[in-house]
Amino acid sequence: NIEEKTDSASLAQFPLVYENAELQNILTPIAGHFHLQLTYQNESARHIRLFLQLEKNMSLDDIIELLNHFEKVNIRHEGQTLIVE
Repeated sequence: NIEEKTDSASLAQFPLVYENAELQNILTPIAGHFHLQLTYQNESARHIRLFLQLEKNMSLDDIIELLNHFEKVNIRHEGQTLIVE
């Protein structure tokens, strides 16, 4: 198991690199950074493991688009909520 090294404070440090990180450990600080609620419609999606790099200039829409390129991930932004299907 690889230790997760990310917390809400680390969003200020870019680029952010996630190596074999669970989706919930990627999305929780992102949701906090953008002041959004996070809802999982499929609980197993929390544990999808990803390799991902986020850059400083990326918007929330850019991040969602990048994550949705992964086969098992489908995320949408509605109002003040990130929804993981």
